[in-house]
Amino acid sequence: MAVAHLRVFLLLALLCSTCISKAQVITTGSDSTVVSTTTTNDTLSTGIFGSLKSWDKPSRAALYSAIIPGAGQFYNKSYWKIPVLYAGGAVLGYFLQDNHKKYLLYRSSLEILNAGGEDRFAKQIPDKTQRFQSLSRAVQNFRRYRDYNIIFAILLYGLNVSEAYVDAHLKGFDISDELSLRIEPSFLTGPSYGVTPGISVRLNFKKQ
Repeated sequence: MAVAHLRVFLLLALLCSTCISKAQVITTGSDSTVVSTTTTNDTLSTGIFGSLKSWDKPSRAALYSAIIPGAGQFYNKSYWKIPVLYAGGAVLGYFLQDNHKKYLLYRSSLEILNAGGEDRFAKQIPDKTQRFQSLSRAVQNFRRYRDYNIIFAILLYGLNVSEAYVDAHLKGFDISDELSLRIEPSFLTGPSYGVTPGISVRLNFKKQ
């Protein structure tokens, strides 16, 4: 019986030593507590969400506007700029669709005319030579207008991003009443003339 107890004791000691080697010992006074520890990767701190924490406010505003137009303005609390931005986008979108539709219309009519068919403008312009010139000019014009609309839309998108970035920078500037440049009406007086209305420029510095 003593040999059997000794074997059980040695087996338990071996198992305990294996467990302790893979655990952390927390000492509290005279007692020790064995706590198992595991290591996990913090994806939020290493991924894009974690890296955003190190970005400054202007960079985050620009990123938000790049993902969703107007989001950077919302982040900067410049809410009134959002409807202006989307109104400009709606106008550009309308003209882009309209010019592209007319471009396709005149191009298809020109293709029918070149194939010897009867296009939809045959009754309006009976002369084929004159109709060919008019259709060719219309195709070029509406294609150019459509391309301009695309360029303006890209510029508006870039303006949306850059405006959010610059506005976030300006939010941090001190524009209080103690640090400002004011242009005010005033009255000028001189030795040889009376009172004359004028303009004065007043620069206020921040008090220390």
